[in-house]
Amino acid sequence: QPRVGIGRLDLEAPQGVPAHARQKLCKVVPIRKVPFAGISQSPLTDSNRRPPPMNFQHYVRQLHGLRVYAHVPEIPADPYDVPVSLARRLTSYNKNVTLTPSQQAAYDGAVKRSHEHGPCCCHCWRWSAFEGQAKYLITRRQFGANQIAHTWNLEDGCGGA
Repeated sequence: QPRVGIGRLDLEAPQGVPAHARQKLCKVVPIRKVPFAGISQSPLTDSNRRPPPMNFQHYVRQLHGLRVYAHVPEIPADPYDVPVSLARRLTSYNKNVTLTPSQQAAYDGAVKRSHEHGPCCCHCWRWSAFEGQAKYLITRRQFGANQIAHTWNLEDGCGGA
C-alpha cells in the first residue's frame, strides 16, 4: 500500500559505529522522490524549508504512546508512515465534518495545548489530515482538547524535540 511522508526509518547503524551508539542513530530513507517546488513557489522561508533532524528517542516515545490508540483506526501507528488511504479519509473528514460551538471550543483548546499549536508545524497535507482527524475524534469518539493535543503531539512528523 502506498505511503505518504518523508520516508521510512532504517534502524541499522552504519558500519564502524560502536554498539553503544547504535541505539541513538537513525537514517531516513526516502520512499520516493518528490518534485522540487522551487524557491519562488515555497511558502516557507529559507530558514525553515526542512524540518529539524529526527530525534530517535522522541520517535521511540511516539511509537510507544501511539500503541494506546491501536484500536482507533483514525490514528496511525507510526507518525512517519501514514497510509495514503488514511490520509485521504482524514482529509475528507476535514472537508465534511462541521463542529458545533462546543466541539469547536474543544478543537481550539487542542490547538493551544499542542506543541506545534495545531495539527502540524505548517499548513501541509498533515495539517489538513490531522485537522480532519480531530474533527472526527471530537464528533464521533468524544475526544476532548487534551486528548486531541496529546494525539497530535504523538503524531508529530517534523523531527521531534
